[in-house]
Amino acid sequence: MKKIILPSLLVTQLFTANVFAETAVKPSGVVVTANRFSSTDFNANQSIKIISRDDIDNSPYSSIPDLLRSQAGIKVSSQYGNQGIDAIVDMRGFGESAIGNTLILIDGQRLNNVDSSSIQWSSIPLSNIDHIEILPGSGGVLFGDKASGGVINIVTNKSGKNSSSIKTTLGSYDFIGLDAYLSGSNKGFYYNSGISSSKENGYRENSQSVSNAISGRVGISSDRYDSFIDYSLYQQENGTPGAISSSVFNANPKAARFQNNFQRKDGFKVRPGLNIKISDSLEFSSEFSVSRQGFKSDNPDFPSKSYRVIDTYTFSPRIKWDHNFSGLKSSSVFGFDYILGKLNVNNFGNANQSAEDKSYGIYLQNTTWLASYLNLTSGLRSHHNEQKANQDAYTSYGQYNPYVQGETSQNKKAYEISLNYFKDNWGGYVKNNQGFRFANLDELYGYDQNYISTFYGNILKAQISKNNEIGLLYKSNVFDARVALFRTELTNEIAYNSLLGANTNYDPTLRQGLETNLNFKITEGVDVKFIYSYLDARFTSGSLDSKFVPSVPKEAGSFILGWNNQEYGKYLLQANYVGSRYFADDIQNTKDKMPQYLTLDAKATWKINEFKINLTGLNIFDKKYAQSGILNFSKTDYFYYPANGRSLYISAEYEFK
Repeated sequence: MKKIILPSLLVTQLFTANVFAETAVKPSGVVVTANRFSSTDFNANQSIKIISRDDIDNSPYSSIPDLLRSQAGIKVSSQYGNQGIDAIVDMRGFGESAIGNTLILIDGQRLNNVDSSSIQWSSIPLSNIDHIEILPGSGGVLFGDKASGGVINIVTNKSGKNSSSIKTTLGSYDFIGLDAYLSGSNKGFYYNSGISSSKENGYRENSQSVSNAISGRVGISSDRYDSFIDYSLYQQENGTPGAISSSVFNANPKAARFQNNFQRKDGFKVRPGLNIKISDSLEFSSEFSVSRQGFKSDNPDFPSKSYRVIDTYTFSPRIKWDHNFSGLKSSSVFGFDYILGKLNVNNFGNANQSAEDKSYGIYLQNTTWLASYLNLTSGLRSHHNEQKANQDAYTSYGQYNPYVQGETSQNKKAYEISLNYFKDNWGGYVKNNQGFRFANLDELYGYDQNYISTFYGNILKAQISKNNEIGLLYKSNVFDARVALFRTELTNEIAYNSLLGANTNYDPTLRQGLETNLNFKITEGVDVKFIYSYLDARFTSGSLDSKFVPSVPKEAGSFILGWNNQEYGKYLLQANYVGSRYFADDIQNTKDKMPQYLTLDAKATWKINEFKINLTGLNIFDKKYAQSGILNFSKTDYFYYPANGRSLYISAEYEFK
């Protein structure tokens, strides 16, 4: 994508936005993850947590992963800086395999790729987000594969309200960013679009990056139907300095292990959809999506070079029926999901590989209101998955390796039953559910003695998770509290086993813990938030019995102090703590742990008429730390992915009236 395209689009669209009348097409603040239909009933599922648009605006963070890391039970491992490049979001302690156990959605449709490549976070401009829904520990019935740790649903703004804004940001390490948002509607036609472009040299050597993205929706809506097309287009390239040894990290965390390696990602997604309100009690929705992601990895310091392409096709029709069950208000959702993912990898100088993942499933979920303050939700999904992979013949160090192929077919079920209560100021829930996950396509491959990616024809068994959870909520004008206790048992957990040098099915494992959110309104303009999680993630049988899962801290938390004064502006101070945890690959727990760390971030916002000025400071005390690390192959040294040092940003935003 040419670097001039997005700035040109900003100017063109901002000045054409005001031709539309200010007519709202859809209400904002809807919750989708409760039943895969837009709903304003937040009491249907008490375990859902919401990051509101105000939370996003007040946060000091400019990427979705950083927004999420201050939520109880969520850990983020970012390898390259503050922009979310290759960041992995981990719900409830899956460590290095978190990408296959935390399901990321946008408007109810999955963003996870069929391989283990990271989410392209920069393809979703923050300006285009209405709110974010977090559903911990469940989601297998409604959404299927990869929801063992939970579901995060990014809901975009579809209000159609006439609005446009532009923001420019300057910051540390020569960061410059340009963002814009615009939306409008006229006689049923509506649209919204978010545009983002940024460039920086980076905190570390060879950590420069350039990113451009545009995404949005155009549609036609009435009281009875909504037809639309969602779209996104993105490009990102960045240096990949790699992990550095402990001695280098202690001497100079800005150093790069690889001075010349880089990667480039580009892609698009188009998703037409339709929602029809057939009657007052019957509603139909369906989407079809086509997406492509290209990933070029050029590593002259290895040396190695590859180019992979992922093509994904999805189809998800569903119907919602509001009815009475034995005289009780009920709502049932029946749906079908089809997902086809194709992976093709050209490994220059080594064997080419290809793989395919095809899934389809049907599900039924019913919610019955036993009373105005109490509902019972139950659901079942039956899912079929087919995977196949192959590798061309190749010669490595004089040894001939023949063509290899393999395939498998598996059927799995997910279920859930939950009881949700909310009356006056009190709420709570209990739930029991089972989910599953199939291997990501690149998890079918291992490495030979020369560290060359190799397929041995091995297809992994599906992972099964069983979760029990209880939560208690209280909400008043001055105090908001949420506490959850959970226990998740897993069989055939899919993860990389460093003892074998391959992805395997582990012996049984366990996750159990506590998550707490406490919000206090001290005065009319002063708020305090305390977020804490305790997590015990370990093996429960086999040769690794009682060993802890690497990369998973037992404790993590945030303390947030906010002051909002109409005359003097808004101010926020946020402290984030992450406890010690074993390095990745140390599944025997024989080495030292990664150090705990505490960082402090701050933000100040001033609004003058249509202008808004933001001043942000991240890692104010310049703490030297790493969010992720790994042992070297011989298990004799520790390698770190250093986090950014002190970073300062100033932005100016103008909202057109």
